[in-house]
Amino acid sequence: QPKLNAGVVADEIFEPPKRFVCSESFPAEATVAVRLEPNKASSLVTSLPYGSEVLATAARGTYLQFKLDKGQNTEVQYVWVPRVLDGLVLFVEKSDPVKVEKDAEAAAAVASTEEAILEQQDQIQRFQSWWAEGKGKEAAGLHPMLSLLDAAVLADIIAAGANYHNCLSADRLDALQRHISKANGPGLEALQRALQAKGGAKSQARAVGSVIFKEAMDLFKNPAEMNKSSLATSSESSQLEQSVGKVEQPKLNAGVVADEIFEPPKRFVCSESFPAEATVAVRLEPNKASSLVTSLPYGSEVLATAARGTYLQFKLDKGQNTEVQYVWVPRVLDGLVLFVEKSDPVKVEKDAEAAAAVASTEEAILEQQDQIQRFQSWWAEGKGKEAAGLHPMLSLLDAAVLADIIAAGANYHNCLSADRLDALQRHISKANGPGLEALQRALQAKGGAKSQARAVGSVIFKEAMDLFKNPAEMNKSSLATSSESSQLEQSVGKVEQPKLNAG
Repeated sequence: QPKLNAGVVADEIFEPPKRFVCSESFPAEATVAVRLEPNKASSLVTSLPYGSEVLATAARGTYLQFKLDKGQNTEVQYVWVPRVLDGLVLFVEKSDPVKVEKDAEAAAAVASTEEAILEQQDQIQRFQSWWAEGKGKEAAGLHPMLSLLDAAVLADIIAAGANYHNCLSADRLDALQRHISKANGPGLEALQRALQAKGGAKSQARAVGSVIFKEAMDLFKNPAEMNKSSLATSSESSQLEQSVGKVEQPKLNAGVVADEIFEPPKRFVCSESFPAEATVAVRLEPNKASSLVTSLPYGSEVLATAARGTYLQFKLDKGQNTEVQYVWVPRVLDGLVLFVEKSDPVKVEKDAEAAAAVASTEEAILEQQDQIQRFQSWWAEGKGKEAAGLHPMLSLLDAAVLADIIAAGANYHNCLSADRLDALQRHISKANGPGLEALQRALQAKGGAKSQARAVGSVIFKEAMDLFKNPAEMNKSSLATSSESSQLEQSVGKVEQPKLNAG
């Protein structure tokens, strides 16, 4: 070491030197003291303002050694600056800016997703308890979709979480499909689409379960609004039935009474499940035994004037048949949806994307919920203790604190009190080693104790859950880290210090 630093032995030599920059927690208006030796009692040489960069040649405790620019002081070559001061991280190692930005974005996304999932998990658990207590029964009876379902099936779906295939057997799905195909009314389109899902019984069960679970959970989130909507729907249906009774049917279908009159007419187009090579029969009356008039190929559009059961009535183009005005085509045939109502293309596309995103997010959340519950049980049984002892971050935490964090789920502020956070901050500030950067950043989180507890809890929970997901790989990584640290300590002991720092 330089002569003025005789007696100081570095913990680590940086060869080549490492560049450190001010962290986000470095106060913009502050300066940090540069001293002759790595302690607060040493002589003050100069100070560095916010925005400074340090090309560190060595480290001792929480201090970094660097060569002072001769233009500032020609007598001193090597000086020391604190990297961490009173628990506040002042300098962080500078990496590739693009990589740093990507890592930061990825870390933020992971933290945000983890927090959203854990909060959603807590909400789902409260919803399932609410439903099990029978508090959703009355609202479900007014719901256009849920009112059609058997109460036992509905309860099983809600209790199942993400494992819909365990309660929605092939027989139950077939019975539900037959029942829904006979039903007419608003709010059933999503369930009808889910019942046509491809990929086997398990995929179909997931699609159907997700739709039903989401509708039931909407009751929990806002039961008053849902009740109003359902009552309004019931009132509209009643008014529609009354109006239908007053409308005269087309002459050629004198014996047929429509379930619903479309005034103005509604345009229907072929659904995605309409086979491209097929045609569908157009008949004089809404049943399979009626006379065949013509057939419609894939890609046809129907301007429907009425509906009866699963059939749509429309006025046939006189160019095809001058004797027939009104005919019928099946909208649903043997459980297969052939025609769907055409809406604004932009709105349809956005609605489809939104529905797919909701379904995908819901499924991911429920699957994550199941995984988190298994992880918490696994940890409570003590199966993560050995792996945690080898982990560079988790091994520094008190076992009781770690167990509380894992059991807390999203409610980290209930177990990470201000005293615990302060103690953790003091402990981590004294630790040196890889894998602590994320926790150090979380400990500097702004927004009060609750926000800080969430940030710290999310980081620790994620690291512990990584052990559960792949304990063997994590153990190897931890052992490798331990081995590298040991080798580094040995190599530092063997490295000859610069001549000016003899001793």
